[in-house]
Amino acid sequence: MEESQRELREIKKLKKKRLVQYNLAMLLIVVLVGYFDINVFSPFITVIIFGLMVIYVAISIYTLVTGRVFGTKTSKRLVEFDKRHWGKKRWKRNRLAQILIFSVLGVIISVFFFSTDFNHERYDSPISPGPFIGAWIGVNIGMILQINKIRVPEK
Repeated sequence: MEESQRELREIKKLKKKRLVQYNLAMLLIVVLVGYFDINVFSPFITVIIFGLMVIYVAISIYTLVTGRVFGTKTSKRLVEFDKRHWGKKRWKRNRLAQILIFSVLGVIISVFFFSTDFNHERYDSPISPGPFIGAWIGVNIGMILQINKIRVPEK
């Protein structure tokens, strides 16, 4: 029983660490996108975002098909915990939903990229920061709620 409590405490700690890493990565992405949007024309940003999404989808499909996790020891441990905690069927369904969402976003970005005229000296991006901030807050709330659902039994 003590082993289980210790493992749950450690999993919560690792999930909090992943949340901090996610927030730092998102902050870096927002700063870089803002910089490139001001100083470089928009096709560069679109290609970078599309490339990152393709890499994420490829890694997710690899994990879904083979069952092996691509990443650090921490990420492997968290994925194994999620498989046990949520059940393999529900975990696979959630992973498939992530793949589909990113694939649809990739198609939308591709359509945007190939249908936009980038021949202007400066392309004024119509993208507002509001949706990004809202999504960022929403993902944080979801991750915090998931962390809080992990209950460490009281002694």
